[in-house]
Amino acid sequence: MEKITIYIINSPFIETLVDTRDLEGFSENAHDGYGIEYDKREFDTQEELSAFLSGFFYGCDDRTPNGKVVLRSDMEDDLPYIEILKSC
Repeated sequence: MEKITIYIINSPFIETLVDTRDLEGFSENAHDGYGIEYDKREFDTQEELSAFLSGFFYGCDDRTPNGKVVLRSDMEDDLPYIEILKSC
């Protein structure tokens, strides 16, 4: 089984771009000379990923922005954003 990779970005601005599906704005921000800082983690199983994410988002309210973005390699909608990160 292929590992699941996640990319964690701590930025309210980037969160807004991803939430509004603004791929062009995300790309512009990624290539503006400063880039987008992110952490990358890999997981062998869905269970490991779920356990990590439940702890990572512990205490966060789903109804309000929290300034965190998690892009997942196993989520089709996240792949264009991941490709942009990789290209920087």
